Parts: sequence; C-alpha cells; structure tokens
Amino acid sequence: MSDNFDVVIVGGRVAGSTLAAHLAKQGVKVCVIERDDLKEEPVSTHNIYYNTVDRLVNQTGVDYAQLMSSHAPALLSLKLEIKNGITATFPFPDPSYCIRRSVLDNALLDAARRAGAEIRLNTRVTDVLDDGQRVIGVRTADGEVRARFVVGADGVTSMVARAVQAETWLDIPSDRFCYFSYYRLAEGLPNDVGFFCFDDNKPDPCGYLIFPVGENQVLVGCFPVNADLDKFKNDPDSALKAQLSSFDRTAAYLKGEQTDRVYSRLKMPSYMRRSVGPGWALVGDSGHFKDPVLAQGIGDAVHHAIKLASAIKRSLDNPGSEQAIMDAWERDRDLESIDILFMGVQMSRGAGPGALVVQLMEDAMSDPKLLPVMGGIYQRTHRPADFFNPKTLTRAAIRAVLKKRASVGAIFAEMKEGSKGQRELDGMIRQIKSRPMRPWTLTAKQ
Repeated sequence: MSDNFDVVIVGGRVAGSTLAAHLAKQGVKVCVIERDDLKEEPVSTHNIYYNTVDRLVNQTGVDYAQLMSSHAPALLSLKLEIKNGITATFPFPDPSYCIRRSVLDNALLDAARRAGAEIRLNTRVTDVLDDGQRVIGVRTADGEVRARFVVGADGVTSMVARAVQAETWLDIPSDRFCYFSYYRLAEGLPNDVGFFCFDDNKPDPCGYLIFPVGENQVLVGCFPVNADLDKFKNDPDSALKAQLSSFDRTAAYLKGEQTDRVYSRLKMPSYMRRSVGPGWALVGDSGHFKDPVLAQGIGDAVHHAIKLASAIKRSLDNPGSEQAIMDAWERDRDLESIDILFMGVQMSRGAGPGALVVQLMEDAMSDPKLLPVMGGIYQRTHRPADFFNPKTLTRAAIRAVLKKRASVGAIFAEMKEGSKGQRELDGMIRQIKSRPMRPWTLTAKQ
C-alpha cells in the first residue's frame, strides 16, 4: 500500500468521492481517507436533483441501478404551506429524488474505486503536514501519507480547514435548528411531492419538511427557532414527536412506524471559507455551507467537486500557474453560490415568511411564467433574482395591501429589509469579482 500520492482527499462522502472519481479518471494517483465506514446516515435532506443524477451517472461513473436501489420515488414538485396563509405548489423542471445517504455515498465511493482511487475507510486524519511553504500530506494513526495536494472534503467541522487556518470570511448564524427522523409511509399519503411548511404566519413559526426517501419511508422533520432548543436537547424523541404532532400535515405521517433514530443539527450557520492555498483546497461543506431549507448541499458538492478535479489536474500539470487556476475555481464557486446562500438565510429567518413573500407565492400560482421559476431555483435552472425582483415584489406589495395581509407600514418595512439584503448581496458579488490575488503562502501554525 503506497503512502505517496498526487492527491489525498480527507473525507469520502459526496464531495470527496466525486472529486476522487474525476481525478482518477484523468490518471491522477489519488487516495481517499474516510474516518467512518459510510454505513451510518449523516444529517441530510437527501435531495438530489435530476441534473445531479445526470452528472453522477454520465460523468462520474456511478452505477444507476445501485443509485436507485432504494427505490426513491421521483418527486415532481415542492409544496409550500403556511397555515392561515397559502398553499403553493411549485413544479420541478425535472424529477428530484431523496436517496438515503448510505446508498448514495457508497455508490459514489464504488465509482471512485472503479476509476482507480485508493480508498481507506475507518481511518482518521489527525493533522496536515507542510514544509513551511505548502501542504505536503497528512498524518493518520497509521502514519504519514504524502501528496502533492491535500483536499478537505470533511464537512462543516473540517479538520483540514482548521489545520490550514482557512479564513471564514462570511458567517451568518441561523435562527433555527433541525430535528428529524424516518417513518413508514402511511397509507393514502403522497410519495411524489416534497413539503416545506410553516405552522403559522405569526412571528417565530416552526418550519417543517417532508420528503419520501424510498423503501416506503419518509423523512419528517422540523426547524424550530433557537429559543426552543433546550426542550429538544433535554428529550429529543419526545420533543420531536410533540412538535410534529402539533401540525396537521406532519401529524399525518406519524401514523407510520418510526424506522430510525432521531437526527439533529443544532447549529446551521451559512458561511463561506477561503478554500484554496498552496497545496490544499476545501470542497463541499468544508468550504461553504448554505441553510438546508434549500436542499442544495449534495448538488453543489458534486458540481464543485467536478470543477475542482479539473482545476487540480491543470495545477499538477502546470505548477507555476497553480495559484491563478485555484483562485479562479474558488471565485467561480463563490459567485455561483452567494445568491443562493442569501436566499436560504432569508427563508429560514426566525420571523418566518412575511406578508410580501406570502403574496408573491400566491401570485406565482396564477402566473404561468413565474410558477416554474421557484422549482427552477432549487434545480439551479433559475437564479433567485428571477423570482424575487423589483417588478414581482412591487406587484406583490400592492396586492398584499389591497388584500390587507398586513399594514402598509409592515409591508413597506419588509420591502425595505429586502432592499437592504439585496444591497448587501450586490456588495458581496462586487467584492468576490474584484478580490485581489493573495500571497500564496501558508498561515503559520499556532
């Protein structure tokens, strides 16, 4: 077993295995080091859109039959429900699937193995090695593994990010946390639609999600506001059951047998980290994270890993251009992600959807041009600005006033807050586009 590679990838789930498969296909000698055996389900919405399925099967080499072995149903639409507000159904341009991660992750790992990557499971990386100028490998309990490039694909608590002291240049705390579990799909309940719901249109409503995941099972969970965290931490099972029982839509799914333990994510900050440096990179949640309300993590991990594989291969072939190549990959990732990140922050804010947003959702139901846009945002065929823009928001504001959804002052305040957020987003985009080239050096370890 060799301990010298072109690339070592720390983390073997979606981002890491996708990257490994694409590097190995290009003749790069690559090793994936994963601390687990990939049998345990990680915290995930499981959403994988058809464009991602296409990339995995036709570009990455994932076996389609293995990927679909859990018989995850095709989800044709997303339904948004706000009690005392609206029910809006947004069709997806193409089917979406919620595939259990134990199936998806192993299908990806097998694809990486078939492509020629070396896979080491149940192996924990304890440190990153450097020569003072660049990263040169990693240290594990079994010894050192040397590489020309090390990639952190080890999630939100990335050890690689800590070791290279990657700067978190954007960090927006979430107003919510998440608890969920899996249940047998009770008779008569739909298995071709995902739900995202709020239990009221009053301040601090709880959010809910429902996604069928195959094998006649469904993920059902909630996104309470942080003020309710202690009661969940003290008794997760009882608190989750009580919360899901309190909302008619989710209560119906509790008629089915609970098939797994309770999962949770207590902190869900939206962040962007500097993700490239001499001999290292971060991909997937290691480099940036968006609120799970938009279910973008899997698709983005695949998309950015494929592009990173190309950047790393070109860097290995042209060492003198490494910084320019890697900086360009990071800039593209940031520009592709920042507006979706801001949309997730707005959708998960503690106050819940305001009267203006509720009216805009209702408007979309009667507008054949606007209706497919929301589903397209989830599948990345549209941008948030295609749905939330001055024209659509002004029209919604007028209608919200006429329907007395809220006071004129409240609707004006919502528009003002939205304009402030748009200015912040525009500023971030300008900052990313004009980002100066940094010194290509390692941060000295403390």
